[in-house]
Amino acid sequence: MIRHYADIESFQAADGAWIRELVGRGSGVTSHSIAEIRHPAGTASRAHWHRGLEEVYVITAGEGWLTLDGVRQTVHAGDIVVIAPGVVHQISAQTDLVMTVTCAPAYTLEDVVWLDSE
Repeated sequence: MIRHYADIESFQAADGAWIRELVGRGSGVTSHSIAEIRHPAGTASRAHWHRGLEEVYVITAGEGWLTLDGVRQTVHAGDIVVIAPGVVHQISAQTDLVMTVTCAPAYTLEDVVWLDSE
């Protein structure tokens, strides 16, 4: 399978981020997924954790704050973050923030536990 970036549509999540799933369950891959996530300045993901998947964030542009189990740290282009299952996390964009996110196994909404009622 060969896919071209321009052919893959992005969608806007409820938190304001733009998500483009490059590879994952939608393309028939179940062992892992790769997505580009763009958080406009001032937006933040909802705090959550994952039951069984591991995530890696590769920050490719911008700057923001990443909270891991209650500890807030600055992240910026060039940072790589590994998030184990069960770790509560949330990212907030100070500037337009772009990251490549990998998940293993491939992302499913059923794996996410949201910490708010939204």
